[in-house]
Amino acid sequence: MLNSPCRIWIHAMFSTGDQLPLITPAIEKKIYKFMKEQFELCGCQCRIINGASDHVHVLFQMNYKMAITDILKMVKGTTSHWINANELTEEKFSWQKGFNAFSVDVDNLDKVELIISVQKRVHTFESYQEELVRYLLIHGINPQLDNRRTERGKL
Repeated sequence: MLNSPCRIWIHAMFSTGDQLPLITPAIEKKIYKFMKEQFELCGCQCRIINGASDHVHVLFQMNYKMAITDILKMVKGTTSHWINANELTEEKFSWQKGFNAFSVDVDNLDKVELIISVQKRVHTFESYQEELVRYLLIHGINPQLDNRRTERGKL
């Protein structure tokens, strides 16, 4: 088949290294803008990026020619390098190893985008750890089966 139409939307979540609160209001817009550019360089449409001081959520359409691990490794790697090269944080910046990612049905894109847009409000009553466990359960993943899943948000 010459044409291979493919539309796969992903809601990805990943934290800063050791879940340190390094993403301050003063730098978050710069980080999100740069990160969005990196997704686009991977051929991924990025609908929204938002988060809290210790993690981000991203809603993006995958480039079907790339594996999700390659996309997120490139985006996270170039973003952390850029943050450090521009000395946006006082200490060395890094992301957690791995990520959490969930497919999103086209009918739920607006709902997921809204949830991502209100992250700061969400985290006034729920920690990242609690949010992660909730998402795992929503998607049929039992966090108790693998303790690594919930240990500092790592997979």
